[in-house]
Amino acid sequence: MRKVILSFLVLFLSTFSFTISFAENSLQVSLFGGDVVLNGNKLNFAGTEYSTLNYNGHIYVPLRSLSETLQGTVSYNEQENVANINVRGGKDSYKSETSSANSDDFFKLSIHSEKEVYPYGQDMNIWSALTYTGKEEKRIAHSHDLFVYTLMDEHGNTYDPGETLALLKSTFKENDVYISSLQWIIFFGYNDLYSESLRESKTHLKRGTYTVTVRTTYADPEDIKTNHKLQTSIKIKVE
Repeated sequence: MRKVILSFLVLFLSTFSFTISFAENSLQVSLFGGDVVLNGNKLNFAGTEYSTLNYNGHIYVPLRSLSETLQGTVSYNEQENVANINVRGGKDSYKSETSSANSDDFFKLSIHSEKEVYPYGQDMNIWSALTYTGKEEKRIAHSHDLFVYTLMDEHGNTYDPGETLALLKSTFKENDVYISSLQWIIFFGYNDLYSESLRESKTHLKRGTYTVTVRTTYADPEDIKTNHKLQTSIKIKVE
């Protein structure tokens, strides 16, 4: 999930300041002399008509420039006084730096991470795929979430949300693939149990090494008491 934060904590302050007037109100602002980093990539406004501003301890980024950086568009409806933003979002493609897989007689389960080492505070891109390797059509029974992600830190502290009780049925044909991404709620659940700092974001992991495991549990619809389980893990680092 990609997040756009339009207000940033001030890291650097410029000595230049000026006044912006609107109607009868005025604001005292400063040019922002630091860097703005979006998902690990530095936004470069040099040589453009755009400027980033500091006001009252917050950084304001040009809406059009930021939207275009996210491969989107922005337009302004003067009659309704509304700014419309449309973002396609994400990169067209990416390659994993670390992966792991495990197989049984019917399925191959794999987990992938775009990076093996993530800077602290950067969103993580981790996803899994379940590929049916059989020839004949196969119907399975499974819980509401076909994938369950668990997280364990370097001290052995583990967050496991467990399976839901809902029982669903899915049909797989040869080479069918089911893909799902690791969601921020897993990080929130881990931090809610183990984070000792109220200042750190609960949607990001603190610095350290983590093992991310994905598992899938399924059964034959005619014999739901006999479960088949596949799981595989990767290690990532936050620094």
